[in-house]
Amino acid sequence: MRCFFSLFVMTLLTTTLSADASKAFTVRKDPAAPGQPFKKVAVIVLTGDPPARKTAENMFAAKATPGTQIVAAHTFLTDEQLKEKDAVIAGVKANGFDALAVFRAMVSREEVESTTRAVEADKVGGVTFYGDFGAYWSYYGPSTFRPLMTAETKIVQVESLLFSVEAGKLVWSALQKLKSPQATFSTLQGVIDKTSSAMKKDNLIQ
Repeated sequence: MRCFFSLFVMTLLTTTLSADASKAFTVRKDPAAPGQPFKKVAVIVLTGDPPARKTAENMFAAKATPGTQIVAAHTFLTDEQLKEKDAVIAGVKANGFDALAVFRAMVSREEVESTTRAVEADKVGGVTFYGDFGAYWSYYGPSTFRPLMTAETKIVQVESLLFSVEAGKLVWSALQKLKSPQATFSTLQGVIDKTSSAMKKDNLIQ
């Protein structure tokens, strides 16, 4: 039994995939998002596999620039604290972050809400678990820490979310479909690279 995200970074390392890990990459930015880039961003990889979490968070943290500080959450939140919504929110606020980036892998047997529409859902009266980090974690957090059978697990897409701490809501989201469910470190690096580039293009990080 292993968490599905562990497959995303820990298995089939000899498989050759292109650096561009997807054929489909969709992005949605809230029109009300801040006009200036965030200055200090925490990154959380929502997974029950501690080594995988550390690896992926460090990859995104490496995208930090003088204009935007990006900090891997494992440096201030333990794996046990990651399981508690209130501990996560308190840790993010206590460390002075103005934004929170979250990565989560999805599996083939999971029915998911498209994050490309998530930032608009509240405006049209839709029901969504993406309105703010608390609501998002309450729905997806517990399932993250329930292990899935490896034989039944196929990762088909990765969502990347950016929450504004001050506004208390989701301001940017991306959904990346993978070419292959047999993911590798190079696949993960491709996801991180494309996500950070898209955030920069939308002037959310520098």
